[in-house]
Amino acid sequence: MEPVGPPDIEQLLARKNRRGLVEALSYRADFHVRLAAALALEELGWKPADHSEVALYSIAKGKFTWCLEIGLPAVAPLCEALLDPDERIRRQAALALGKLAEQLKAPETSSAIARAMLPLLLDTAEGVRGAAQTVLAQCGEAGVEALCELAIEGESDQAKLAALQILAEQGPASTGRLMETIYNRSWLLQAGDLKILGESRDARWLDILIQFLQNPQNWPARASAAEALAKLGQPQAVGPLIKTFFEACAVYDQIQRSMKAAEFEQVYRELRKEVLAQPELAPEAQLLSVYRPAAPEEKMAGDVPAARSLMAACAQALTSLGGKSAANGLILALRVPAGKEYALQSMPVLKDIRAVPGLRGILNEKDRALRRDAEDVLRLLGVDV
Repeated sequence: MEPVGPPDIEQLLARKNRRGLVEALSYRADFHVRLAAALALEELGWKPADHSEVALYSIAKGKFTWCLEIGLPAVAPLCEALLDPDERIRRQAALALGKLAEQLKAPETSSAIARAMLPLLLDTAEGVRGAAQTVLAQCGEAGVEALCELAIEGESDQAKLAALQILAEQGPASTGRLMETIYNRSWLLQAGDLKILGESRDARWLDILIQFLQNPQNWPARASAAEALAKLGQPQAVGPLIKTFFEACAVYDQIQRSMKAAEFEQVYRELRKEVLAQPELAPEAQLLSVYRPAAPEEKMAGDVPAARSLMAACAQALTSLGGKSAANGLILALRVPAGKEYALQSMPVLKDIRAVPGLRGILNEKDRALRRDAEDVLRLLGVDV
């Protein structure tokens, strides 16, 4: 426990209290006190009892490079120095620990040093934050592991985002390690992990999110990936989102509506009419190959609630991303039984006149709410109902 006030170095020196002066080397509140204690010990001809005392004396003197000669015993005192109120001390201690990680090449030590760096990623001083990033790179695999853990289990979004930024900057090996870490977690946790990737607004996570979006085994995570892709705002996500949307529609229609192969074919015929009348829809129509009777394993992977969540997330993401391709996919969805509800919700935002034929088709639906929504959108587009 820290004393209430700073130790009286002059009094300790006058009493030749070496033990008290050695304890003063650890005084955290003021590096001037530590330096005075080191000088007093020199005056008394003091000799360190062990490497830990040598490390404390070196840090107090501001001679951080001396710690490199001590090796492993210097790690703990240097980690304690990371809490120093003086940013220069924190930075120098961090850099010394990074060099020790490279020098010792011990996995456990590198891991301990890497974990000690994580709080510094949010340090108020830019120089300290930069030093922490440098040290994490010097820790190698242990640094990547620590960053992955912070990115998915950090106590705050700020900490998670800081870890994500560094992982992205380190390149494919680090981003791939994060993806592997998320894959190895439970399905429920995966869904939460992906949300922070979207919050990063960093396009470097695009490929990973698309891979999770297309993973047939975890539908809740797919919905989270769709939501995250909307926040990234990258047009490259539109095609995978359309395809995933129609895949969820197929599973829903087969489970909930008990649609047979002939009924799927009838939907295709209606869509072909739409595409022939509006050829610009053709590129997105190619993605409809997934709208077919689902295989048994596909039906088992998704249930009705999961399919509804995934359809909603994909439709919202496509609406948010916008653009002609996204609009084309949603216009086609007006002809798909399970897709009509979600496509209709997007139409007031898209305000695309090309949706009129599909909207008119919904006017014949038995569902009164769907008919009313279609009428409202048609009026919004200036079409007489």
